[in-house]
Amino acid sequence: MMLRRLLMLCLLAALPAVAPVQASDEVDYVGLASLLLKDGHYDRAEGALANVDESDEDLDRVRYFTLKGLIKLRNQLHAEAKEALNTAIAAGQEDPVVYLYLAQAHFGLNEYRETLQALQKAGAETQGRPEIVVFRAQAHWQLGEKFKAWDVLADASEQFPETGEFLRRRVFMLIDLGMYRAAAELGLEYIQRFGAEEPDLLAIGRALRQSGEPERALAFLEQAYLRYPGSKSAMLELAHTYLETRRTLAAARLFEQAAAFYPELTSEASELYRDAGHTMHALNLNARTADSQKKFKQRLALLVQLEQFEQVAAMERDLKRVGLTEEGSVRYALAYAFFKTGRFEKAESYLAGLSDPDLFKQATNLRSAMSSCEESPWACL
Repeated sequence: MMLRRLLMLCLLAALPAVAPVQASDEVDYVGLASLLLKDGHYDRAEGALANVDESDEDLDRVRYFTLKGLIKLRNQLHAEAKEALNTAIAAGQEDPVVYLYLAQAHFGLNEYRETLQALQKAGAETQGRPEIVVFRAQAHWQLGEKFKAWDVLADASEQFPETGEFLRRRVFMLIDLGMYRAAAELGLEYIQRFGAEEPDLLAIGRALRQSGEPERALAFLEQAYLRYPGSKSAMLELAHTYLETRRTLAAARLFEQAAAFYPELTSEASELYRDAGHTMHALNLNARTADSQKKFKQRLALLVQLEQFEQVAAMERDLKRVGLTEEGSVRYALAYAFFKTGRFEKAESYLAGLSDPDLFKQATNLRSAMSSCEESPWACL
C-alpha cells in the first residue's frame, strides 16, 4: 500500500498542473480529480472524473486516462485499470512509473508474463528497489519459475546486502517448498543479521519443528514468547514444541500463564498438569474452568485418578444437571465409584445401556466383581 501511494504521487507529480476552475468558470474535473487523488480522496476523485466527456476533442487524454487507471487499480478493478493505463500510454504517457501500475493490473489478472514485461519497461532506476525486486520474484514464482524467482532475490541480496527483505523472502520460499531444514538454516542467518519480528520467529520456529528439529526450534519460539507474552500464537507454538520434546510440565506452566490472557485455556492447562502428574494443581485449575461440561468431566477424571470415589459419587447431581450422564464413559465412571463405595444397585443403574464394545466389556467385568463381593463380602473390604 505504501509503495502504491508513493508511486501514485510520483506519477501525479509528473502530470502538468491544471487549475480546478478555468477562466470561463467551467470546472476542470480532470484537474480537480488530480488534486483529490493527491490528498487521498479516491471516491471523490472518481466522482469528479465521472463528469468528463471522453469524446471531447480538447480532453487531455494522457492525464485523464492515467488518473482513471489509478482509481480503477485502487478499487481492484484490474481489467478496467489495464485498459485505462494502456490508453494513457497510447495517448503519449511517457513517465515509466505508469508501467509499475500496469504491472500491478496484470498481476491482479494473473497475467504474470505481462507483469514481467511491464516491469521491464518501468525504467532502470526502479529495478533495484526492494519492493520492485520482490514483485518481480513473485511474478516468476506464480509462473512456476521457482529457480528464477530464487535467483532474482539471491542476486538482489548480493547487490544490496543491507536489505534484509530479500533474505527473508528466500526463507519463506523454502518454507513454501517444504524445504524446512534449509529454511531453518537460512532463517538463522536472517535473524543473526537483521533480527526478526514475531511472525518471522514463529515461521522459522515452525519450520524447525517440521524439519524434525524441535530442540533448535525452541530457541526461536522461546524468544517469540518472551518478546510477545500476550501472543496466543507464540504461546501455542512454544507449548506444542514443549510437548513434542516431552516437557509436559513446562507446557502446562505455559498454558497456565497464558490462561491469564485467555481464560478458555484453563482446562487445557489443568489437563497438562494432570498428564505431568501434578493432580492436585490440576484440580485447583479445574475449579476455575468456566465451561461447565468441560469442568465437570475433567474433575470426574481427576477424582477417579486420585481414587476419591466418594467425591465422584457426590458429583452425580452436577453431572446430571449438565447432561453428562448420557455419555458412556461418564456412566461407567459413576458406576465404578458406586461399586467402590458399596452401592451396587446404583452402580448397576449406570452400567445398564452401555453399548460401546470396550465399555460393555468393562461393565461385564464390573458386574462379575459385584457378584463376587455379594457372595463373599469379606473379599471386598
